[in-house]
Order: sequence, then C-alpha cells, then structure tokens
Amino acid sequence: IRFAPLQQRERVIGFLYALIGVINNFLIHAEEREQLGLLSRSCAADKEKKNKKNSYVLERGSLAKWHCSISEFRNNDVINNKYPGKAQGSFRLTGMAESSYNSSPMPSQILGTGIALPKRVVTNEELARRLGLSDGVIEKRTGIQRRHWVEAGETTSSLAVEAARGALESADLPSDAIDLILVSTTSPDMSFPSTACLVQKALSTRSIPALDLNASCTGFLYALSVGDQFIRNGMAKKVLLIAAEVKSPFINPKDPSTAILFGDGAAAVVLGEGERGIQSIRIHADGSRHRLICLPAGGSRHPTTSDTLNGGLNYMRMEGKGLFRMAVKRMHEALSSLDKEVRLSEVDFFIFHQANLRILEAVLERANIPPSKSLVTIPRYGNTSSSSLPIALDEAIKTGRIKPESRVVLCAFGGGLTWGTALIEW
Repeated sequence: IRFAPLQQRERVIGFLYALIGVINNFLIHAEEREQLGLLSRSCAADKEKKNKKNSYVLERGSLAKWHCSISEFRNNDVINNKYPGKAQGSFRLTGMAESSYNSSPMPSQILGTGIALPKRVVTNEELARRLGLSDGVIEKRTGIQRRHWVEAGETTSSLAVEAARGALESADLPSDAIDLILVSTTSPDMSFPSTACLVQKALSTRSIPALDLNASCTGFLYALSVGDQFIRNGMAKKVLLIAAEVKSPFINPKDPSTAILFGDGAAAVVLGEGERGIQSIRIHADGSRHRLICLPAGGSRHPTTSDTLNGGLNYMRMEGKGLFRMAVKRMHEALSSLDKEVRLSEVDFFIFHQANLRILEAVLERANIPPSKSLVTIPRYGNTSSSSLPIALDEAIKTGRIKPESRVVLCAFGGGLTWGTALIEW
C-alpha cells in the first residue's frame, strides 16, 4: 500500500475499514452458530484451574478473540484461542436494510457530553422578511423560533472540535486517552479527507483510527452502534463520537420548505466501559425512499457544474408531506419494537430527533408518551440533523432531566431513509 498511488491507497484503506465491519457483524452471530454446534466447546476445566469467578463468554464482534474476562481479553493468550467458551448475546438480520443487536453483560456507557453552536443567531423575523412570509407562520408550521448558522471561519470540523473538547472535559479525560474518533455528518468540510481526520489533527491525538459516517439525521445512532461494538469487542477502551452538521450553505434561500427548518451545530459524547449504559441499539434503512429528502448534485451522479448550480441541484430538496408521514410511522414502529425489551411506560425519559415540533407531537401521541417525559429543543436550535439528538441529550443531562439509574430511549429518523432507537440505562 505504501508505494501505491494516493487514490489507490485511499481505496484500499476504505476497503479495509469496510472489511473489519463485515467481520465484526459476522461474528456477532455467535449465539446462532453455537446452536448449530459450532461453538460447543466448554472452558469449565480451564475455569477450575484458574479458580476464578469470571464467566466465559465470547464478546460479540470480537474478531474471533476468545476470553474469560475483560482483563484476560487484553491478554495475548486470548488471540491464541486459549479460552474457548460459551457465546452470549445475539444479532438479528431481518432484511437487507435493517439490522439490530442486543447488548452484552458489559455495556459501553456515555462518560461525558459537549456541544458547539455557531455564533450567529437567525430569527424567524429575518427569514420571514427574506421569504415573504407573514409573522408567526414559521413557528406555527415548525415550532422553531430561531436557529444558528455558521459565518466565515466556522466549519463542520471547527464545531466538531469544540464539541469534542467539551465532551472530553466533561468526562475528565485527555485527548490521548481516546482510541477511536467517529464523526457523523452529511456536511463534511470536504469530500476527503474525512472530517474525523481533521478533528484528530486539531485534538493532537495519537495515530488512532478516525472515520466519518453518513446516515443523515439518524447518524448519531449509527455512530453510537459502531462505537459500542468497538468497545465491546475490545478494540477500543474510549471512543470519541461526534455529530456535526453545517446545513445552512445547502439551503435554497428561496425555498420555504427547507430554509425555515435547518440549523447548524455539533455535539459529542465519550464512550467507555461501564456496568450500566447502552442496552440495545436498533438501526434500520429503506433506500427505496431516498428521494423524500436529498441533495441531488455534488457527487459522482451529478458532479457540480454550471447546469447543476443554475438548476438548484446543489441545494437540499425535500418532499415535506411524504417525509412527515414516514417519520411518524417509522419512529412509532421503532418505539413499539422496544416492547420486547422494556415497556414504554417503564422508560424514564425519551429523547427524539428534533425535526419538527408537529412530528414530535404526533409521535408522542401515537406512542402514548407524556410530554413531561421528553425534551423539546427545536424552538431554539431548529433541525440540526444528526447533531440534534446529542444536543438534546447534553441538555437533558446538564439540566437534571436524566438522573443516575434513569432508563432512557433515544429515537431518530432521517434521510436515506434511516431510523432507529437506543435503550440506555444511566
């Protein structure tokens, strides 16, 4: 790889990242393979020799590294298959665009949070004058009162770095304690290198893996699932997970359907091992409805040209009514599927993607969730895409809405289409 041309090196490295993910997901099927007799070996004899209380498990997605405890998992003996044992945990594939997994006895937990917002505040009055709308119509349609937009010098990576520093400070950790950087974004500084690499440079971390994920407004949950798996399978002890979005440059200033909705912002969390934490994450996708919200040009399908610029293809496009119906339907279905793990009435607090106040109200009503069990931040920030979920999470924690031993559900929906939930015990 070292002597190959730059473009080829990037392709090979990207392929290796994807291959690791495929291997991880394959190995998560350990419980099912055990039922077929492929993992029938027992480590009872070895346990008796060691005289330890540790249970013998195969950590989900552990790249075939067997272990008897977290401490022994760090041991080279593990790689040599010294501790074969019973597999625990499960993984389920219900379709090409849908996957979910359940947490193991040692969940990863959120150790700290941080947010970053651009300095400029854009009010409804300013947008109403520009779009020729009457006073009050924007708040009535969306529930939004104001939002933050970037100015010169503010970028996705600069917001990501600020949020990351806040999360590290909250977790009382130095940057060199991080083993992996994940950035969820649909608005990177540039096509490549990744925004995560720019964050890594700014934070002066070690030469750790750093990569971007794009799952639109559900991106935080997708990134959370990746970070959780890295910690569970022993490939990382601390993960820095950032959702950063700068949508204002891609908003058509003449299109009321998008110009009034979106804001810019970033939020970050630090993940680490813990007794409590992420209990389950369920993520889904349906690419057949990708046209409901998209940015048509700027990629390989429609490279940026004078024609795409003149045709407005470099601005976001959204089919509002169809997107509204699908958002309510999919988020309600995702919440309903949690009944297999917990009754919604037993959940202490819910945090939703802040897309539109009417969507939030519709989901709460369908799921019979009291408004007092949820948080609404959209009036102050607008729809900040994948960063809206962790921005709301940060506020809920710092205002005391989420308390120790609380049972919390995160729920999001976004372009792709993508949607999902996470069940967390605080």
